[in-house]
Amino acid sequence: MQTDVDENAAWNEIAPVLDEALNELTATERQAILLRFFDHKTMRELGATVGVSEDAAKMRVSRALDRLRERLGGHGLACSAIALGTMLGDRSVEAAPSSLVAALMCLSFPIPAGVGGGAGFFGPLLHVARAKLIAGVAATVLVGVATFLFFRSQDRAGQITTVDAARNTPPNVAQNQPLAALATEDINTATAERAPDPLKLLETVAQARQRITSGSMDLQLSIDQVERGHKQTDHLQLKALFDDQKLRTESFGHEYSYTAVGDASAAQEARIQAEGLDKEAAVRAGLLKGFDSHYVTTYDGAALLRYWENDGRPVGTTIDDPTKGSHTHVFDPRVLGLTPSPSVTDTIESCLAYTRAAAVQLVGKESVEGAAAWHVRVVFPASSAIKRDFWIDAGVPSRVLKQEFNGNTVISKYDATNLHDPIPTEVHSVNFYGMQRSRVEKRVVRRSGQFNVPVDPVSFTLPGLGMPVGTAVSDIRISRGIGYWTGAGLSEGLPAKTAEPQTPPDRAELLAILENQPSSLSAFESAKWILLNTPDGSDVDKAAEVILQEHIRGTNLVDLCLELERMRHSCSRKLLEAMIEKNPNKEAQGNACFTLATLLKDQANYGQNKEATAEAEKFFERVITDFGQVKRHGRKLAAQAEPELSELRRLTIGKPAPEIEGEDLDGQSMKLSDYRGKVVVLTFWRGAGYPET
Repeated sequence: MQTDVDENAAWNEIAPVLDEALNELTATERQAILLRFFDHKTMRELGATVGVSEDAAKMRVSRALDRLRERLGGHGLACSAIALGTMLGDRSVEAAPSSLVAALMCLSFPIPAGVGGGAGFFGPLLHVARAKLIAGVAATVLVGVATFLFFRSQDRAGQITTVDAARNTPPNVAQNQPLAALATEDINTATAERAPDPLKLLETVAQARQRITSGSMDLQLSIDQVERGHKQTDHLQLKALFDDQKLRTESFGHEYSYTAVGDASAAQEARIQAEGLDKEAAVRAGLLKGFDSHYVTTYDGAALLRYWENDGRPVGTTIDDPTKGSHTHVFDPRVLGLTPSPSVTDTIESCLAYTRAAAVQLVGKESVEGAAAWHVRVVFPASSAIKRDFWIDAGVPSRVLKQEFNGNTVISKYDATNLHDPIPTEVHSVNFYGMQRSRVEKRVVRRSGQFNVPVDPVSFTLPGLGMPVGTAVSDIRISRGIGYWTGAGLSEGLPAKTAEPQTPPDRAELLAILENQPSSLSAFESAKWILLNTPDGSDVDKAAEVILQEHIRGTNLVDLCLELERMRHSCSRKLLEAMIEKNPNKEAQGNACFTLATLLKDQANYGQNKEATAEAEKFFERVITDFGQVKRHGRKLAAQAEPELSELRRLTIGKPAPEIEGEDLDGQSMKLSDYRGKVVVLTFWRGAGYPET
């Protein structure tokens, strides 16, 4: 199955703060963003509008986009400039920030002959969405008034009941009203004399789902995607486990890959041909090949762990940041029906969005596929044009029958024989992706489920992925392989094919040893195993604390130094600095100093982080002067530190690039100096970097 990267999750985070971020730009920067992405002007048209050349317009837009990305970063949102530009171009109509109108009023645009003042005001956006923008502006004014009013009668056409979220929505719902009272109150006994509180409606939905703390579900996912005139249907079987915030999804499906043909130009031509056909036709033409895929993805509260197989053959395991990339359908099944495309970072409250809303409005009572439902609207702080709508079952207020956001729609069906079950048995969503607004329909059917039952905690760990011995494990967060699975943990070298699988230790027993016998050798070995086989989290913090307090002066820390470079925990620096200062063994000190310098060099990011660059230089210099004769993997540390220090000082952004010689995709020799004076993009890539034997 080939899928586009789902941008909805990123947009859902950016949209509420976009208005504020735009206001933080200079007038020139804001003008460039609005003309390029909201007015959709070409660079030549933009340049003509503001009186600069096309090249200058390109530079102005590029700088403005970088500045906007930086401002979003100040709100805790990370996004590349390319991805941000794509989303702005795609979502400009939906975004329509409230500051847009004011900003346009401040801009000086040429007004076509015959166009009056009103048309001139909206002129730059007429070809985008005239009616939608005007409606959005009107809604802004109306909602602004409505937030000061609270209407109690419910049945008058067009009347909206609004709760001022700034006044009535507490940070923590539990502080507002006891959960039991909210759960037992029948808010749907409302008559013409009393309308339900829209905030309580959303809280009731949240509390019903939050009472499910653990469990499992078997799901059938069908995806219909129409792109370039072709319809492709994919089917996935999903097995989902969850325990509080920990998640695990095992998926079984069928995917496609391009077949290898000829040189680079032939491969590109074959890919173009394949994209012009539906998948089965491309397979028959020999342009694509299909294979069965199997993924196991877990979220342990800190990191994503993913193991996958193609046609039953192991591909590898990765550790990744949950806020980045695409994560193969791992999500909290308790959010089914609350969002069009659930992701690993979605929670029940984030999907319902009332805790960060500017206002929660009761639009009225409507019909959803024959069922009476309360229409509740959540308005975001950045702009009244950005909103999320829910239709909550008037008879069973713990159930959301319909949800709309950003042009995407979700319809949910429930078990009619069990009114206490708040999770849908079937969800149908219609989503739109990409610049071309490709239509994707998804249908999730819940085959079975068990709620509030114990879940084996091993399910959310590396041993719980079910990897065969020898599987390569890479940490995407630090862009490097960290070892091979032995059955009990990770080893630096590839285990022999004849090696018997080892049995992993009981994590609960290891943690008990740390708690009850922290100064024992068993505690040190337990802490070391946890550090070397666990992504960041509370278990790692506990293990690090035991070593810091009880074992930092031990003579057996050299191997741990090497492994800390491999695993890159957030506590690594604290451990390494303590080894340098407190451990009496020069070999341990030297290896700790070299490892710390290496970690700081990576943080320096080729001179972009000045503080890390200076610190890395300091520690590499100390390695050379104080520990140069200490050996690491049989080589003196001085001989290893000197080239690292040279690279740190020479390879920084803004300095002349060193000469590069090699072969291009067609096998022709090339040198970087051949392209002197030209603007070029160099792409370096590799696989996992592990041998196949």
